[in-house]
Amino acid sequence: MLTLGSRARIVEGAPRPADDVAEVRWISAGEVDGTDFAWEHDREFVRAALREER
Repeated sequence: MLTLGSRARIVEGAPRPADDVAEVRWISAGEVDGTDFAWEHDREFVRAALREER
């Protein structure tokens, strides 16, 4: 499993993965701890992005 993260805002529509992507989904800040990331540093990347936004 490869996890890539980005900080984004939903403007319109729904995410559509390319044919080389198994899954794309939005998660809320409250879902970070319960989400299965490929590596723990991915979870830390998301937490850092959330801290920067505040």
